[in-house]
Amino acid sequence: MRFFAPKLAPGWLESGPPTSPQDHFGGWPWGLPPQRWPACRECGARMSFVCQLEHHPERLKLGGKGRVMFVFWCLSDLGMCEVWEPEAGANAVLVLSPEERTDSAAEAADVEVLPYLRVHSWTEGDDGVPPRKLKAFFDYERNLEEGELWDVSPGTRLGGAPFWPSAAPACDWDADWKLALQLAGWDWLEAPVPSADELGCTVTFQHADGTFTKQKPRKRKPSAPRRGVGVTDDGLWSVERFGDFTIHVFLKTRAGLPQGRIYMRR
Repeated sequence: MRFFAPKLAPGWLESGPPTSPQDHFGGWPWGLPPQRWPACRECGARMSFVCQLEHHPERLKLGGKGRVMFVFWCLSDLGMCEVWEPEAGANAVLVLSPEERTDSAAEAADVEVLPYLRVHSWTEGDDGVPPRKLKAFFDYERNLEEGELWDVSPGTRLGGAPFWPSAAPACDWDADWKLALQLAGWDWLEAPVPSADELGCTVTFQHADGTFTKQKPRKRKPSAPRRGVGVTDDGLWSVERFGDFTIHVFLKTRAGLPQGRIYMRR
């Protein structure tokens, strides 16, 4: 099955929030009317913004040019609200048309802001899973078996077969629900590593001998990773979004408008 993996850039190093409906993760949503910002049905707090992604005829089919998918989940008290349950009201998927959107970024002072990562480009791949085998990925025992047979990536991507870090969710298989987004708790960036002051967050260097050294910034930048970034000796650096959790966003089109469902596993 085809999938599309993002090449990410540290958006928090830019001058401010997004200025167009570009694909990005974390930071602030662009074009979201303030009254459409979802609140958690369990605790009542506003949810944290996870990402926004534009319609694309191959990568992400949202039913029409100009539509944008916004994803949210509750981080006000992680572990208390049932963010892992699609019907609990602690996560949300919104698909808005151009007519429904504003022309500015929406900001909220009372939510936790996830690291702002801008999508630089998308790379197409294939996990080798035949579509007829997809049902097995939603069966606990068969999922474990099938997962060992195919090269299913645990990383962030659009489409393909889902990688479940643990058991598949307890749900009835419905072929009309398509995996739109798999979002990993960590992302790796390939770019020269700025200093801690330039990044505006702590930088932890992991050395080949197993030791670590840290650089701390004089001032933290908004929408920079709260837990900093990790850097390996080969120049790769990791950005933590929400640790060991993985989010899966499924879409199903009814009456021309996609509806979303979110599963979370760790």
